[in-house]
Amino acid sequence: MTAQISAYGRLVADVQSRTTSNGGNMALFVTIKFFMG
Repeated sequence: MTAQISAYGRLVADVQSRTTSNGGNMALFVTIKFFMG
């Protein structure tokens, strides 16, 4: 569980760093939806 949260946190940070303002929120929501199922 902890490892999954850690990996999720790193992925979110990676997505945020790659998509500064260009559709960053959309990418984040897609990522969250992917992880939540």
